[in-house]
Amino acid sequence: WIGSNGGLDKLDRASNRWTHYIHDLSNPLSISNNNVMAILDDDTRGIMWIGTWNGLNKFDKRSGMFTTYFLDSNNIFEDQNHIVSLCVDHLGTFWVGTAGGLSIFDKNEGKYARNILEHTSLQTLSTQYVQMVREDRMNKLWIATFEGLIRWDPVTDKLTCFRNNPNDSTSLCHDFVLSIYQDHEGTLWFGTKEGLNCLDLTMNKFTRYSQNDGMIGHAIYGILEDDHGNLWLSSNKGLSKFNIRTKRFRNYDSQDGLQSDEFEQVAFCKSKTGEMFFGGINGVTSFFPDSIVDNPMVPPI
Repeated sequence: WIGSNGGLDKLDRASNRWTHYIHDLSNPLSISNNNVMAILDDDTRGIMWIGTWNGLNKFDKRSGMFTTYFLDSNNIFEDQNHIVSLCVDHLGTFWVGTAGGLSIFDKNEGKYARNILEHTSLQTLSTQYVQMVREDRMNKLWIATFEGLIRWDPVTDKLTCFRNNPNDSTSLCHDFVLSIYQDHEGTLWFGTKEGLNCLDLTMNKFTRYSQNDGMIGHAIYGILEDDHGNLWLSSNKGLSKFNIRTKRFRNYDSQDGLQSDEFEQVAFCKSKTGEMFFGGINGVTSFFPDSIVDNPMVPPI
């Protein structure tokens, strides 16, 4: 399943057959908008949730029909109907990140509830654009915005905002946060417009990695982990493999077979078989990390 600015696509890789789902003004059961920003599969009911730039869609894979939900049906083009990120926490709560905040959606009632970014402690934020929302292993919610990183503890209802401080090298390297990932050891990684950040939860301090450390690009759009604990980072200039233990980067660009050097935001996933997918401006790059090996032969001069 691939979302783009041209609708929703399904690829049957066995037959190489494509099925396209696009908005049809004459069909209220079509997808509500062709700009697809987020996809969340609900395996239990044969349902997929599709976040678009104009509404949240419940897609029945068997019938091929879409049901659209708006936060405010009287003003369907408002920011909170621009769906950017979807997440289900350990309690089954369905979180919907939008260009206007982070809300809870009741799947059974088909209704929106509380927007936690209206919290009084965050009134200083001029934007509530939620780039990504993820739950960590301690059941805390992490929210990536264009003005910093937010952690919400649902037990205490406490919100903590992490932002860049030019005078503190252990602060977030940039407030424009693009991606969130927690590795197999529980370490949290954050991609920003100006590099990769690793958070020490005991000290609330960040370790930064940038092009100066060997990374190919500076804007980190996507983060995935392979079976050996290496991080794969999609960026604005290619793909980087980061060895966490040695702190070394191995970089790849379009000459290595990537769709292009420029990838896209919130366009990445790892399949159950370990195959990685990264979306970019010229399509999707897929690979099995273990199949990407360096040629050990030094060519004779």
